[in-house]
Amino acid sequence: MYNVILENENGEQLDLMQHKDMKCVHIEGMSSITATINETENASIDGSTINSERIDSRPINLTVRILDNFGDCRALIYKHAVIKKKVKLTLVNNIRSVYIEGKVKNIDGDPFTQNQQMVITILCPEPYFNELMGIEEEFSNIIKMLHFPLAIEAKGIPFGVITDIKQIEIVNIGEADTGLEFTLRALGEVENPRLVNMKTGKYLALEYTMQPNEVIKISTIDKNKYVISIYHDQTTNIIGSLDLSSEWLKANVGVSHFTYVVDRGSNYLEVSALFKNKYIGM
Repeated sequence: MYNVILENENGEQLDLMQHKDMKCVHIEGMSSITATINETENASIDGSTINSERIDSRPINLTVRILDNFGDCRALIYKHAVIKKKVKLTLVNNIRSVYIEGKVKNIDGDPFTQNQQMVITILCPEPYFNELMGIEEEFSNIIKMLHFPLAIEAKGIPFGVITDIKQIEIVNIGEADTGLEFTLRALGEVENPRLVNMKTGKYLALEYTMQPNEVIKISTIDKNKYVISIYHDQTTNIIGSLDLSSEWLKANVGVSHFTYVVDRGSNYLEVSALFKNKYIGM
């Protein structure tokens, strides 16, 4: 089964594969993606020097064939894919469930032809497909020891090892580094929390004292970075509390380990991290 779902800014959805009167018959741009690589040539040296590289925006064209009730179907498409407006495109097959967001650039189609087709063009400035369901990991002082394939010796194997360092293991099975959303929950007073990538030593630190029952959410996701405090049902932007040497931590492709330290109140802090794998195509 394949699902192709359009969702407008109001959260209304239209599945272009499950509707009885129309079907999505072609998707262009689902697999193709390009990069812009800037280089400088040197007159006296062979080859060139790479200065920068980035992945371009992704255009997606959906071709929808209308089988019956032509006017109603066209109206449904215009309702769920509004020109200039934000749209969320969800794609589901037996391997992946992903989504991508963009703006509707164009809708084209001739209402007077016998076999009516409409082409919806969506420009996606964030070119990766995001996993539909996020993965949340909680910081723990137990290091997982079970790995598959599993082989158990006669003397047995440890399921885990307890350490003095609270950490999480992030397994990014996607095709690009991804940002995370950290949630810090204070059970008592916590002073100056710091999140650390254990491999690289990079960290994100706050010069801030958390109060009991206060929650801080930190997003390191590209184009959606923030640091907010939620306390007594009030949300406050505290991005100004970031230590100036902080870096926006990412989960690299593969396995990453993160930990946290505080100046005071370590036992009063609970930390979790939410992330979504990102894919180049379906």
